[in-house]
Amino acid sequence: MSFVEKLMNLREKNGSHLCVGLDIDPERIQQNPVSFCKKIIAETKEYVCAYKANLGFYLAMGEEGIEILKEVVAAIPPEIPWILDAKFGDIANSSSQYARFAYEVAQADAVTLNPYMGFDSIKAFAKYEDRYAFILTLTSNQSAADFQTHDDLSLKVAKKIGEWRKGYKNLGMVLGATQGEKLMPLLEGNDSFVLVPGIGSQGGSVDFLRDSEHYERLIINVSRSIIYAENISKSCEEFYNLTYSK
Repeated sequence: MSFVEKLMNLREKNGSHLCVGLDIDPERIQQNPVSFCKKIIAETKEYVCAYKANLGFYLAMGEEGIEILKEVVAAIPPEIPWILDAKFGDIANSSSQYARFAYEVAQADAVTLNPYMGFDSIKAFAKYEDRYAFILTLTSNQSAADFQTHDDLSLKVAKKIGEWRKGYKNLGMVLGATQGEKLMPLLEGNDSFVLVPGIGSQGGSVDFLRDSEHYERLIINVSRSIIYAENISKSCEEFYNLTYSK
């Protein structure tokens, strides 16, 4: 089943826009990382439309990190898609190997990509038609202003993704919830699904999109505010209710 099919099936079932980030920092937990993630999944699976795992957190655990990631992914119910957040972006030859890792080894349903090197760095991922790739367009971090908002760069990226989607419908955007009204012209540039970080700990909001035609395309990620909450299930339900749409 493709990423889009999984996503839409869950939307039909629970109306969720919520993606929970399994971005675990071993220094913040007092138990085995796999057990910790299994607990998160068990307490949130009824509320989500996807999970996201940031590769950096697993690589930082050394040679066992990839095995931990595999065990965590195995605990995700097969009907729920998961996104490997690695922000890959390299020349074509290298990208083909990253794509093999992401989709064939890690068995991710989707990835995040950096478009700085152009379509050469994207095409290897786009060829996997049943998977999805979210391309950094306007991110939620404060330093996004260093480049992304100068000379309409983020708008150029959004329009280019729209052009690429004429041949590859499995390409979407990453748009940060901290960017407010700056998101509107980017959303109008194409009709892709959109991964939205920045809700929760970063203080972002997409409430201004609630009644727009764009809202149904959003996959809203929350990580720290849920996984490190005193009551994971309660926090997840609160964010589910906050982002719910049906």
